[in-house]
This record gives sequence, C-alpha cells and structure tokens, in this order.
Amino acid sequence: APNVIPEVDRMHLFQNSGINSYPLVLLGEGGSGKSVLASQFFERLAGDHNELTLFLACSRVPSTANLNTHDQVDRALANALGQEGFGIKELVKMAHIGSLVIDTIDLLLSEDSSPAILEVLTDLANETRLVVTCRKREWKDHLEQLPNYGFTPFHVPLLDKEKL
Repeated sequence: APNVIPEVDRMHLFQNSGINSYPLVLLGEGGSGKSVLASQFFERLAGDHNELTLFLACSRVPSTANLNTHDQVDRALANALGQEGFGIKELVKMAHIGSLVIDTIDLLLSEDSSPAILEVLTDLANETRLVVTCRKREWKDHLEQLPNYGFTPFHVPLLDKEKL
C-alpha cells in the first residue's frame, strides 16, 4: 500500500488563535497544510451556517488566463467554479453565498495581476465571509503592501512529524 499522509485536524490551531474576523488569509510555506486547513474551514463554515459555502481552487484557473484587470480576474474566478457569462462577485450576490474559501491564490499572483486580484478579493470580502490561502512570500511580495489591504493573517505552522 502506498504511504498516505493521514488527515490531520488543523482547525484547532486556528480556534486557539483567538482570531475571529474576516476576511482571513491563511499564510504559510509550501507543504504547511494551508489547503488542508482551508478544506476544514470549508466544512466548518458549510456546517455552521444555514447558507451556501463555496470552495474555489485557483489551480482551476488556466495558467494562460489574462488577470490584469478587475473584470478579467472576476470572470476567471467564476469560470474556475464552472460558471460562464458573469463574474464571481455577481455569483456570490445572486446565489447568496455566505462563505467563500479560495485556495492557493498565490498561483495567480504576479506584478501585473496583483492589484486587480486584491480589488476582487476586497469586493468579495464586502459580500461574504472570505478565507484565502497563500504562500507567505507571495502574499508579502504582491498583496500586503497594496492600498486598501484589510486581511487578518493567520500563520499556519509547518506540520511536524509527531502530528502525522
């Protein structure tokens, strides 16, 4: 049988942090368990609230997507959820999405795309409970210093061998 890393409950790390505000960014190094924690957030938010919760994996946005304007980012994120013809902000409003978890936003960040991405994330944060995952370095280099930055950071510690 192949070696498979067992499911590790990471939610207690966040629950013990005292952080309870949105929008929230889960920051960490590659392999720290950000995506695991994001999926656990999704499960908790979907179960805790009587409203729709969406999970968006940025790996579903094509690497060739042009993400230099608000509209391009807005539509690319909706397309990654299988929705054509309108943007994610409109989808969140129309479907009354209560919570949105966006995993691996760092895959989309570049010097050119970052201002438009932050603008869309800020719009989404005004419409829904927003949780985003990102590698620490990319977040710091591309988003943290931009105007209108309003995310609460949670630094995801690396998984240690005793926990596995």
